[in-house]
Amino acid sequence: MNLRFVPRAERIDRVGFTPDPDDPFPVDPEFPYPFERPFDWRIPPDQLLGEIRPCRINLKQGCYQIVMEPPGVSPFRQTSTFKGSMRVEHGADHFIVSGDLYRFRRWRRPILSRGESVGFFVNAAGDEPGPVIPIYPRNRYYSYLKVVQISISPLRRLKQACTITLKAEEYRYTHPEAGEATGNFPETPDRVLTIVLRRVADPEGYAGPSFEGNAYDGTTLLPYKFSMLWVSDFYRRARVEVENVSGAALVTSVGVNDFPTVYATAGWDITVITGDADLAVPAGASSTNPWSNAELHAFMLANRNPATNLDSEWQVYYTVVPFDSGAKSGIFGIMFDELDEEREGACNFVDNFTGIHDDARARLRSALHEVGHAFNQLHPPTENLASDNSIMSQSGAVRTVIQNGGGTYPDDINFGFNEHNRHHLIHSPDVVVRPGGEDFEFGHDFGFSPEADDNADAAGLDLNLKIENDSLKLGEPLALQLTLTNNGEETVRVPKNIGTTFRSTEITVRKSGERARHYRSFVLLCDGEADIELHPGKSIVSDEVIYWDRNGFVFDSPGSYTVSATITWETDGQPFSDTASAEVFVDYPLSKADNDVAALLLNDEVGKYVALGGNARHLKEAVSRIERASELAEGYPAVRQLRKMDDAGMKSARKK
Repeated sequence: MNLRFVPRAERIDRVGFTPDPDDPFPVDPEFPYPFERPFDWRIPPDQLLGEIRPCRINLKQGCYQIVMEPPGVSPFRQTSTFKGSMRVEHGADHFIVSGDLYRFRRWRRPILSRGESVGFFVNAAGDEPGPVIPIYPRNRYYSYLKVVQISISPLRRLKQACTITLKAEEYRYTHPEAGEATGNFPETPDRVLTIVLRRVADPEGYAGPSFEGNAYDGTTLLPYKFSMLWVSDFYRRARVEVENVSGAALVTSVGVNDFPTVYATAGWDITVITGDADLAVPAGASSTNPWSNAELHAFMLANRNPATNLDSEWQVYYTVVPFDSGAKSGIFGIMFDELDEEREGACNFVDNFTGIHDDARARLRSALHEVGHAFNQLHPPTENLASDNSIMSQSGAVRTVIQNGGGTYPDDINFGFNEHNRHHLIHSPDVVVRPGGEDFEFGHDFGFSPEADDNADAAGLDLNLKIENDSLKLGEPLALQLTLTNNGEETVRVPKNIGTTFRSTEITVRKSGERARHYRSFVLLCDGEADIELHPGKSIVSDEVIYWDRNGFVFDSPGSYTVSATITWETDGQPFSDTASAEVFVDYPLSKADNDVAALLLNDEVGKYVALGGNARHLKEAVSRIERASELAEGYPAVRQLRKMDDAGMKSARKK
């Protein structure tokens, strides 16, 4: 689990410039105001007779486009322009304001005609998006703005501009480097910006209000013009592409509830894009038995809109299949595909909606829930919160909450987000919630206390990590088994499913002399996070294969590695945690066969093949390389392990 600090806007009380009742609207004599100085209420009234005017300036709720750019561009000089959005939320007695900035390069060079300069060409930051919620490329993300104070003077002098001042803490984002699982934000702001704005005429097509002004770092004027244009009552926008397999009914609405109306409760403007309906079962896949992870992935790649570009649209692919999950039975849905992009696909298994859950309301709620995971939202207990009747609670927990309150499930399902998830959806940094952004769970505070390990020891719980082979060849996957055993005398509630797939387990790998690296699972079976009673002497087992994830190969060079697994969970408000480790050595190549096989298998396509659990026949390059390695050295350890994975995957797919 990623516990790195992430800034997030908080409530700002409506108190004017300052809560000091003796000086409610102070004028800072050291601050270089860009327009006329603000109204000073301490000036004697007789000196202001006929000069006082009320200020009617409104920071309207919704999303604003913001641009911070130099007022001009000098020849041959490269400068930066910052673009993004500001989200303003009104409460009964407070504001919450947050923003994101993306950095673009601009420069100006002469245009020559027959050796003579005839003007200048400006390489701008890109065309303005028009009056819509802006979306910019992920690699341009620069910083998060947490507004901590808003100042609006109620009065002005004659011919004086009314101003609004925003004080914003700026946290600059560091993008992940090669081999890193995530980027990061600093725990303290890089600087505090004072943004002083006044109303200006609304550009064509914009409904307003529109503001323009200057930004200051302390009292130092920054060389940028700051503009802020209101564009929407919503805070963010995204698209959901929906499809279904023949035999699996696609439920996108029930009564007045659908994707747009439910996500509107969290301020998101959702557009549903309907793709193909009743898609045929792919050749080679079963029409009655579970699909493997590889088959689900191949289905998504084959059917989603190939023009999907997560740098120009926030988009999630959602599909419904009639079959169970090949990994575990009884799961309602999954959020999948961490191979190339984070959190870009989700799926529901209709066959598992049986009994009281066999209802259109339950299916729609689960669909909204799985897509919520794609926007990096978690179950309440994962963040030490109680389950409730809201979208991100698990279906079983929602049923319990409703029935304990005297209601009827599924009739009394609440199609809305709780305040915690709503706040995250509106005010988390873009990189946290946008599909293709940060790692799942990034930006959430789990708050596990130091006594979590002590609680596990006191309960007699013991985690064992068993490695199949502690001496690997380059290019060989590492198979390991995790076993959580109750060696105590009392029954203890523990996660029903352990392992990286269920996000109850974190595996880290540290090469000697280097920092630890987090291993990430491809498939997220989030709705398998149920608890069970683990009786004394009983165990829960999970098999894992550690090889490759989105950040490349885990064992990419010879040497000594420490593999550690940590299981964390909470039962009845009590945190538990247990850790186990083992040592692995990756051999140095000693022969031409060692080098040749490693060169074939240390390839990203082969890595994806393994991450999908084997049998990923749609990855043609991987299949070709594995076959060539088999021909080259049939008995080679890495080849044997890959064939073993394929056989295990085929057996699993035949089970039901």
